[in-house]
This record gives sequence, C-alpha cells and structure tokens, in this order.
Amino acid sequence: MTKQTNRFKAKDASGTEYTIVEYTTFKEVTDLSSPQREYMPTGLSLKTTAGYHVNAVSKGVYDIVDLGMLRVTSTDPNAP
Repeated sequence: MTKQTNRFKAKDASGTEYTIVEYTTFKEVTDLSSPQREYMPTGLSLKTTAGYHVNAVSKGVYDIVDLGMLRVTSTDPNAP
C-alpha cells in the first residue's frame, strides 16, 4: 500500500516553484493474534504534482529527473 505522507514546495534557480509530494510504501506486518492490522514503512518516493520523478540529493536539495535533472531546493522544515 502506498500513501501520500508529505508535500512541500521547492524552487529552481530561476525561481520557478514546484510542489513535491512524498509517497511512503507500507507493508502489512500484522501478527496473526492481533485484532487490528499493522503496517511498517518500507520505501519512499518523491514526485512533483505534475507526476515527474524526483531524486533526493540531500536535505532540501532535489533533482527533477523528468526535466533533465533540474536542481531544485527547499527551505521547508518538513522537506526530507
């Protein structure tokens, strides 16, 4: 199961703003004796709201792959 878990703004060198969405993949790890389902995060991916794939370079620095590795940065404290 994959869920949207975060979103934040980032800008390129010319000031164009992009919204990056963080998606987390979860795997069910429910114990058979448990009355409710439990999930563990197993993966993280980033995409723009336009659907472009994003690579995290470091905290606050990202490359938008589908735009020729366009470098964008974010000062949002919630950005990974």
